[in-house]
Amino acid sequence: MLAAGFDEDDVDKVLWRNPVAFYGQSGRLELEEPKPDETATFEGNSIRRGGA
Repeated sequence: MLAAGFDEDDVDKVLWRNPVAFYGQSGRLELEEPKPDETATFEGNSIRRGGA
């Protein structure tokens, strides 16, 4: 879109703000990163997966 001459605000509106406004109407869109649960386990194993 930028290469086609649209400015950054137009790109942000179409690719971020409009979808967030649309899906946000469902009440199920969570934009904040969940806080990690340091005590969580996976099938009894406390080794953390998918992160540092």
